[in-house]
Amino acid sequence: MDKLLVACSLLALSGACHGATQTWDFIGSGGSGSINRNIIPNTRNLSDDDNSMSVNMTAWSAYNDEDIFQAELWLSQWGTLVFNSSGDQHYTDNYGRFDFILLSFSEEVELAGISVAYADTDSDISIAAFNSNPFSGGSQMDRWSQVSSYAVASSSFSNVGASPVNHYYSLNTGSNLSKTTTGVGSKYWMIGAYNHYFGSGLTAGNDFLKFGGLTTKTTTPTTEVSEPVSLSLFALALLALAGRRKLS
Repeated sequence: MDKLLVACSLLALSGACHGATQTWDFIGSGGSGSINRNIIPNTRNLSDDDNSMSVNMTAWSAYNDEDIFQAELWLSQWGTLVFNSSGDQHYTDNYGRFDFILLSFSEEVELAGISVAYADTDSDISIAAFNSNPFSGGSQMDRWSQVSSYAVASSSFSNVGASPVNHYYSLNTGSNLSKTTTGVGSKYWMIGAYNHYFGSGLTAGNDFLKFGGLTTKTTTPTTEVSEPVSLSLFALALLALAGRRKLS
């Protein structure tokens, strides 16, 4: 009976966990300035709205057949801007080069949804999760075909920036439940304009996006035992005592 009580107690406690949702705001106070610029590789660091986690953001860009290089990332009043050449379009886009933003979180998270502050022409995106930083070697990295082979999961999504402006798009509900990235937890996520190496079937070259933010999810155990669990353990203890009396 003692063993049964312990087993039941552990079972009840194993359910004592909670999920947390984090909101990340990519809208900054600066403008885009002149788009005739030199590319300065840089890093942006953010905390979620509750200051419970942090993320390191870098931008990467390349054609299909060239080595990937670190681009310049802006968090503007219109959302994310990626500059990969002098006079480049101030979007996260796939016009010519494919632009991606690497998000290195302080904890393992699932991507739940993306806010699109602005989109032009079309708004197909690709996302991918990695076990480690795929660009840890610095600039002039592998090509997109090779980087996609490092991903533990990747999916592409059609028309995420549908009107109205500041549209929120869920990545893990409805028809997206069948995507390979649903339910995947990772510290390293990449988001960007559609690239066929991360999920085929859409049209590239016309996707221009400004991401306004993200929502992520974590599931962590808690040592706090809720009232229903406490009552269950108390009831099990009473049953154990009753069983001992019958045996004596």
